[in-house]
Amino acid sequence: MVLAVAGPAVIAPVAYRLRLVRTAVVFLVLAVVIAVPVLPFAVRVGHDLTPVPRTTPVAPEHCVEYSGGDNRCPGG
Repeated sequence: MVLAVAGPAVIAPVAYRLRLVRTAVVFLVLAVVIAVPVLPFAVRVGHDLTPVPRTTPVAPEHCVEYSGGDNRCPGG
């Protein structure tokens, strides 16, 4: 999606600098036409990237049996 908008947006000023004014205008209009429908999608994706605050895991307060069948608690 970004490349679909960035490509014409980069070509437009390069074409203008090379005195290809009509080409620059066409690519600028193309970039705007592509960017308008993509903008709501990009905003929605940006909101999904905000991290959810983590809760610290609570250590068990009792002895937990691990593989091997040993039911003794480590450390006592």
